[in-house]
Amino acid sequence: MTQKELRCAGRISGPRRGLFSARALFLATLAALVAGCGHGNDGRTAFLKSEVAVDKVQSFRAKIDIYGPFAVHTDAEYDCSRSVAHYIENNAKLLRTIEYIQTPAITFSRAAGTERWNAVRQPAGLSVCERLRNGASIPHGSPRLFTGDQGRIVPPFFYYANEPPGSSGATITSLGNEVVDGDYCDVWKIHDRDGAFPLHTIWIAVEDGLARKYLEGEVDNPQGVVTYSDYNTNIPIEVPPDPFVR
Repeated sequence: MTQKELRCAGRISGPRRGLFSARALFLATLAALVAGCGHGNDGRTAFLKSEVAVDKVQSFRAKIDIYGPFAVHTDAEYDCSRSVAHYIENNAKLLRTIEYIQTPAITFSRAAGTERWNAVRQPAGLSVCERLRNGASIPHGSPRLFTGDQGRIVPPFFYYANEPPGSSGATITSLGNEVVDGDYCDVWKIHDRDGAFPLHTIWIAVEDGLARKYLEGEVDNPQGVVTYSDYNTNIPIEVPPDPFVR
């Protein structure tokens, strides 16, 4: 059993913010599972199952759209079995398109239409791949920007499942079902009272428990949207030569 699965089973505790103690988490999870069996549509149980499903993901593709004055469209792909990411950011307002390739140690970038890569050392690693491997919580007051290099583009299922509901936590509400790109999904709305962007909606495929769409803000006026595809498929990403090796 992975560390994340143990956390989802409530046997170890996660970060202090928004999580229960190990014992309280276990009891809360057990209660949620019982409630889910009795009523068939419990959001916290569904999110815990999705977190376990995320733990098995090695690769995926995503389309990321940020709206408003800083509107950017990003086409991204991640091969975390090789710890490599590739994404292209298109800023129509600035008439600028930049391509990126990330490894755990280096970020390569270049303007669209050019051949030469710029390279910057990045010892911090790949946020998206770290999210898949280790799970994630969202610190108090942290912005939740949907950008290609941020692990928060993968919904923080464990965080939301373990935020106590009420005046200071998250409320998870079922919005029914919807088909996204041919996949039948359960739709969940999160009202998070402890965040920079409090409203989120997640479409989770019934078949595998993985997100197909993640929206930040109101559905009819989104701040950002991520759509997902090609989970655990072969994603060839050609990494440029390391310019720091002589």
